[in-house]
Amino acid sequence: MEEAGGTRGGFPLFRGKAPNLQEHVFYLGHPWILSVTTRGRIHLDFYERKGGALDREILKALADPEKAEFFYFSGNQEIPFSPVLLEETGLVLTKTADMPPWEETENAGGTSYWLGCRIHDKKPFEGLVFEEMFLWTECPPMAPDLVCAAGEESRGGACFAFGEQPSVYGDVYFLSEEVLGKKGALVELAFEQEFARVPAAPLEDGPPVRWKLVMPKDEVRPEKEYEIAIEEVIWEYYNGRGWTSLFPDSSYSRIFHSSDGRYRKLKRVEFVCPEDMERSLVGAAESYAVRARILKISN
Repeated sequence: MEEAGGTRGGFPLFRGKAPNLQEHVFYLGHPWILSVTTRGRIHLDFYERKGGALDREILKALADPEKAEFFYFSGNQEIPFSPVLLEETGLVLTKTADMPPWEETENAGGTSYWLGCRIHDKKPFEGLVFEEMFLWTECPPMAPDLVCAAGEESRGGACFAFGEQPSVYGDVYFLSEEVLGKKGALVELAFEQEFARVPAAPLEDGPPVRWKLVMPKDEVRPEKEYEIAIEEVIWEYYNGRGWTSLFPDSSYSRIFHSSDGRYRKLKRVEFVCPEDMERSLVGAAESYAVRARILKISN
């Protein structure tokens, strides 16, 4: 090639320093594990061959915002995680309630909940090789989106689980899009159970009671009391075709029965969210739900 003066030789095609427009980004996507609408913790664990943890220096570089940045999508915008916490075998990303909801986005030819990592300084990651990676989320305790019992809806606070007058086949529904939408997750449903006195029927027919400030005992008509006990329930979920048993056996079937005489007690139900759970229409709401249905009652 000839330069301007007519002499042959090499010359630079681009003079001066141009910005490096290369971008090093990788994405992880899942249809429900990363669906964190409000708040939660996302765990990323990396393992080399033979089950060994990834090199500690590489993990430190991934947690360093000057070297790498993790983000998710909300409204087609990138929302960064800060800070990124370092654990023994991986990283922890924290989404707080004041951050925008994690939304499904189309990326790499598929629609999913995507987690991205952009590398700012590639030098610390030149030796990055891993054989296995585990991605899981941890949700803090949160109230159900809705509790439906005996045709009434509650979004928090105390309620009658099976209405004021429970009967056989009465049921209560617990709805949560975020918690029950994570198939395969370990879920704990905790509630405080307490019993209350409720008039079961109107007073018997007879002359009206003439109430006075001071009355003889024989003129007071006492109310009849019935102690109703829910002996057995079945726990169910909706699989797209109908409601089916949540457990293979009678687990937690007597959870609403007070066998020790205590009338106020914290109860817990623990289960693995079924892989075939689907949204169901409960009242006016459509969401993921589990329900308890009365099989046996006594008074």
